[in-house]
Amino acid sequence: MRSNKKNIILCLIGVLCVGSIPVIEYVGGRLCFPLIVPPLLPAQIIPYAIWLFVAVMLFVTVVRSLKEKKQLIISCTGLLITIASMWIFHASFNPLTFFLVGMKTRFVKKVGYATMREFAKEVRLEQERYFEDPNSLKELSERYTFLNWVFGSGNFYIRDDVVEHTWGSPLTGHWGFQVSPDGTVKDIERGRFLRVSKDIQFVCYED
Repeated sequence: MRSNKKNIILCLIGVLCVGSIPVIEYVGGRLCFPLIVPPLLPAQIIPYAIWLFVAVMLFVTVVRSLKEKKQLIISCTGLLITIASMWIFHASFNPLTFFLVGMKTRFVKKVGYATMREFAKEVRLEQERYFEDPNSLKELSERYTFLNWVFGSGNFYIRDDVVEHTWGSPLTGHWGFQVSPDGTVKDIERGRFLRVSKDIQFVCYED
């Protein structure tokens, strides 16, 4: 009976670990900065590590049950549920999608799409001044305070009439948004994107 209880508890822990991964991603998106744990590791590594430990422990109980020829059904069921939960999650979702949803939620609540469009139009019209004069960038970040949500104001680029603003580094990846003032945004070839209208989408690149 104690062994059955242990297997059930391990299985629940494994499933909870899987469920915590999108929560961690979403919270990171709301903060506009991926959650990390020392030393600069993504916070998702914790539930993945615990899940792996649980899966190994359940596998050991299956082997033991085979040798002892008892409690085999519940041991196998616990292992299958644990493995299936992780497989179903990754087969159905990309974790970065939850990060993008979290970022979108904050922008909708704190900024609004109209302000994002206004920012993009201003950057496109005054791009030479912003690229050449550091002081003008400071003024821009004072008007559009969301640029300061992450350490530093990030970087913006203009490609094919699409204004892209991103934060990040080679260690953490890059994330932000794209706005096309007079057109439509396009699918990106690398990373993930969450399109919210024909001219706005949130993006996340894993470097």
